[in-house]
Amino acid sequence: MFLYVIHNLTNGREYVGITVRSLSARMSAHRSAAFTRHEAGPLYDAMRTDGRENFTMELLATASSYEELVAAEKVMIRERDTMHPG
Repeated sequence: MFLYVIHNLTNGREYVGITVRSLSARMSAHRSAAFTRHEAGPLYDAMRTDGRENFTMELLATASSYEELVAAEKVMIRERDTMHPG
């Protein structure tokens, strides 16, 4: 189980998330949501605007339980102030 951050290299914005899949599988799912399914949302809108090549994913932490992962995500969102549009 993983806590990750996606960096927008164009404007420095960050998107924090969690996954139980591999990071590469999760990033692939984000790209599919943005470009194949055309889903709405700040990350997907930014990917379409700035280009998929301008996004990187970084592992922040691992957890042994889903509850621990959710708690860590909340802390990281608060610390990185990623809930506010920039």
